[in-house]
Amino acid sequence: MDKKIANMWIKALESGDYKQGRFALRDNKDCFCCLGVLCDLYNKDRKEKKKKSIKILGPEYDGNKNLTVFQYGKQKDFLPIAVRKWAGMSSNKGWVNGVNLSDLNDGRLNKPYNFKEIAKFIEEHSENL
Repeated sequence: MDKKIANMWIKALESGDYKQGRFALRDNKDCFCCLGVLCDLYNKDRKEKKKKSIKILGPEYDGNKNLTVFQYGKQKDFLPIAVRKWAGMSSNKGWVNGVNLSDLNDGRLNKPYNFKEIAKFIEEHSENL
């Protein structure tokens, strides 16, 4: 993963500026998954550079998750290709050693990680993301 973007992402997760959500990049209450924070940073970077950003659609009800969620491009759950490439990530879920950031955020493996714990994980594994 691009080190500069990893540091920007870590700082955003630790800042307290984002409220953590589960099971979607962003919901209608402005709660973000850790991957949704990266999507938001991508759009802010694009806007700052006066370049085209990802279209955000919604919010729309997602009956599978019983949530009302936003869609970044065509994605509700995982990183859009443009964000993944911008960040220099090898996958759309942030896989490292058989674990992915989406599952850590949502608590699919154990208890959910909070944003500070996810930031520490990213810091420790950014070169493999």
